[in-house]
Amino acid sequence: MFAEVVFPLPVDRSFQYGVPQTLLPGVRPGCRVVAPFGRRMLTGFVVAVVDGPPAGGIELKNIHEVLDETPSFPAGFLRFTKELSARSFAPWGEVLAAALPPTLVPRDRRKVSWTPAGRETLLKGALGKRERKLASFLPRGRSLSPEFLAKKMGVKSLSSLLARLETEGLLAVRTTSSRPGGKARAAGSARTSRQLAFDFARAAPSATDGVEERIVEGGSGSFYLFGSREAREAAYARLVRRSLGVGGKVLYLAPEIGLGEAAVVRMKGSIGAPVAVLHSRLSKTRREGEWRKLAEGRADAVVGPRSALLAPLPGLRLIIVDEESDESYVQQEGQLYNAVKGARIRAEEEKAVVVFGSSWPSVEAFHEARSRGTLITLESERRKFKCSIVDDRGEKTALSGVLKQKIGECVVRGDPVVLFVNRRGYAPLVLCRRCGHNPRCRRCDIALSYHKKGNTWVCHYCGATLPASRKCPKCGGMLVERRAGGIEAVEEELKNAFPGIGTACFDSDSAGRETDRERIVRNFRKGRIPVLLGTRLLACRTDVPKVRLAVVLSPEALLGLSDYRASQKVSGSITQMISFVEDDEAAEAVIQTSCPSDPSIRAAAEGDYSAFYEAEIDARRLLNYPPFTHVAEVLLRGGDLRSLARKSREFVERLKGGEGTVEVLGPALASVSRARGLYQIQLILKGREWDDLDQALRRGLEKIGIKKSLRLSF
Repeated sequence: MFAEVVFPLPVDRSFQYGVPQTLLPGVRPGCRVVAPFGRRMLTGFVVAVVDGPPAGGIELKNIHEVLDETPSFPAGFLRFTKELSARSFAPWGEVLAAALPPTLVPRDRRKVSWTPAGRETLLKGALGKRERKLASFLPRGRSLSPEFLAKKMGVKSLSSLLARLETEGLLAVRTTSSRPGGKARAAGSARTSRQLAFDFARAAPSATDGVEERIVEGGSGSFYLFGSREAREAAYARLVRRSLGVGGKVLYLAPEIGLGEAAVVRMKGSIGAPVAVLHSRLSKTRREGEWRKLAEGRADAVVGPRSALLAPLPGLRLIIVDEESDESYVQQEGQLYNAVKGARIRAEEEKAVVVFGSSWPSVEAFHEARSRGTLITLESERRKFKCSIVDDRGEKTALSGVLKQKIGECVVRGDPVVLFVNRRGYAPLVLCRRCGHNPRCRRCDIALSYHKKGNTWVCHYCGATLPASRKCPKCGGMLVERRAGGIEAVEEELKNAFPGIGTACFDSDSAGRETDRERIVRNFRKGRIPVLLGTRLLACRTDVPKVRLAVVLSPEALLGLSDYRASQKVSGSITQMISFVEDDEAAEAVIQTSCPSDPSIRAAAEGDYSAFYEAEIDARRLLNYPPFTHVAEVLLRGGDLRSLARKSREFVERLKGGEGTVEVLGPALASVSRARGLYQIQLILKGREWDDLDQALRRGLEKIGIKKSLRLSF
């Protein structure tokens, strides 16, 4: 027998290993094993066990150790992650590693030490300048990590030096794999009561009868609940109870941690089978505890953001993806899977029902649900508060006169106010009056923003911070800040207009830690802060009390993005922000914009999704964008622009080397041509058929050998 093993490495393939007779009973698909990989011992995941010799009669290395008494991943989960890996172009081993809590993922540790030959060379003093410097930090008889040595020597990397000394036999490089926190235990066999009470104020609508029937019958299915949050939550409650009633497990995805935690609060009641919570804010120990609760069958539901998609849930019957259109379901770095698409894949592979929901769906999802007849429109009460649009063209300040009057009236009455500002800092651009130069980040191709608090220039891409200066570094002229409504500038203008007013900024600069955010919200709730300013970070909170006046400043900034989803983002963000207004006829939302006639802004102000959708779907059809085609956005990154440009051209040639009709736009420099020290080249691929696009991408990405990221619409 031999085993197919995948490792958490950026390698899109499995490796074959022999199974010793002593380990034969324990090696099963889904188990973690330790196996030799080159000169290292790595922890990987068995994905298949094959009876018989490998093809070609090659001699295999043997698995060294089995870490699990029972498989960490059941068969259905392996099928799901394999398909998710293939559709996301993410290595299978990395996807499986992401499904484990950090304490169960062993980390490789490298140590270097002098060999006997190296020690002899040290005694003779026959070393170059760099080698002597290394020797001063690496004493004879000691083993230290390359990262520690590089830090002590003040260099970024020692890889080339260490590789040469290792080849010459002067250094020994030893790699060990740290052991995880313990063996996964067998799933508990005791049956628990599957009652999970929901404390929702509204009665569940009968529109979900068809979904409930599918849950009871078993098998996969996809539905979309279109309606207000209150109506959706009532429907979710009914579906969860039905799923638990037939012995199924439930996966509830929320776009943000705060929304997930709020869902857990609503799920409290007579708990026979507890709800598990998975998110990045949990400590490593707590995260492992929640994961084990699911793996051992001690919880029947899990709630969390994007990462909870990979939670172990044998017997999964229902998946809920709330606020389906939220961008946080698609990560821009790291594991680049799309949780919305992944939920659909998991439902298909594990024969579960997936239910999406939103009051402002993505165009693609709404179009698909309506075309397939799986769209369920929930009865929702028409909102009572009014929403007005204020044209700020010609205004010389961030806050128009009309807006200041409305804020002043609230301040006099003692009503709290929330203002949403989509820019951090004070001024997004600093210019020299004499030569027109603007300070830019050394590592990124963007202008530095001026932050008045702290008097610094900040790069909003890499986070680099420099002391601000009044003199131009190029000609010595006077630098001026172009005030374009940064959150600090808006706060300053508020304080000038209303002296003595209490304000607070809720952004990643002023509220970087969760304790700071909770303190600000608590003070706002108690009335100590009459006016709260926030970026999108605030829009995701569920613990902020409703207000009589909510203001959205300059939402049109997103319309300038080179993204076919720009209108969707604008209308969706406005809808989310004005939801902070009390549902009362005396309450009001105000949108201050320089594009008052834009269809996406007007539709959001009127709460008319149908008007937005009809205008947007016509534009998508005309320009041949999803849902009428499949799109892949590829970003290639590298330190040398000439080499990167050459490889991008080779990438395009491989794309065009096969059959199928795939349109390639690019290569071209990305809108931010350099970020975090790496140049960026962008390509967009469009294909009528997903299979054509998939094959073209596989041809292009094969042996590309550079950093890359993909965003797929499928």
